[in-house]
Amino acid sequence: MQHVGQRYRIPLHKQQEKYKYTVTIDGHSGADRLAALMGGRQCILKVDSPCHALCPDTWASERMFAWEHYVPIKRNLSNLKANLNWAREAHAARARMLQQCDTWASKERATILSWWEAVTADMASLR
Repeated sequence: MQHVGQRYRIPLHKQQEKYKYTVTIDGHSGADRLAALMGGRQCILKVDSPCHALCPDTWASERMFAWEHYVPIKRNLSNLKANLNWAREAHAARARMLQQCDTWASKERATILSWWEAVTADMASLR
């Protein structure tokens, strides 16, 4: 464990991957953390972005959907317990969600790699 001060323990990224569930909250984690979690084996509980957020969405937000890729949680967390219980009990639906996340991540990686290859090829031709 990595320690910050005497009271707080912050799990490293690799240690976090061992958990079945993860909560992502705007302003609490890196902007691309949600996209990075999509290829993992965790059920993602995503807290709704506040309407006044400076950048509530990331580059991939338009292609991520509640109940398909993540379990939505209200900003006031009033449905956190109910939706976490759903995720714990709905084994088939959760497995389907994880599979959709994995498919999404694979497709996005391929798209990004194709884009990067095109950009670097264009840059090389400028020499």
